[in-house]
Amino acid sequence: MITHADFDHYGGSQAFADVPILASEQTAETIREVGPGRVADMKEQIATHLAELDEQDAPESEKEQARRIVADVPSLVLTPPTETFTGERELDGAAVIECGAAHTASDSVVWIPGERVLFAGDLVGVESHLNLTRGFPPETWLAALERMEALQPACVVPGHGPPAGPEALATARRYIETVVELAATPGDHKVPPDYTDWEFAQGFQSNLDALR
Repeated sequence: MITHADFDHYGGSQAFADVPILASEQTAETIREVGPGRVADMKEQIATHLAELDEQDAPESEKEQARRIVADVPSLVLTPPTETFTGERELDGAAVIECGAAHTASDSVVWIPGERVLFAGDLVGVESHLNLTRGFPPETWLAALERMEALQPACVVPGHGPPAGPEALATARRYIETVVELAATPGDHKVPPDYTDWEFAQGFQSNLDALR
């Protein structure tokens, strides 16, 4: 299951080429449209990517991820979804739910009711700044979080960061509300203390700029 059309979430799909790969119709369409160019660009630019991360003093986890990508890029082949859905679809013991446009044009989650486990994609990050720069109203993201909260999960698996409890949904909500409030307030703003140690720290200013 591909939750959304960001390359770090679909770029490794070729590892699952022998099984069905599911995504929402919008996500699949986006992957087929932008995926070939993304793979071509990566093969051209990956040689300088590690140097850029060093210059940016990126987190070690991000650099380690990049090193693994560098090793695999030469054999990278775009593998788009083989099955699509809209709305909701029942699977064997699970359900996939399309939450609409929030982080991307179509964000989906996977809900396993028996174990009360929610795979939230990039709609939730644990100790990681969310990305609100795609131009979609924050209200739609907050509505998606409300929908996930209604499921009452015991465990939330985020798109970035370690698995957490249901408090991860409330934390994501507070983060979005905080960024929206600061973006509406004139002046420069530092990262609030609650978020200074989070991954992708550059995302905070990018979010402010996008929402202004």
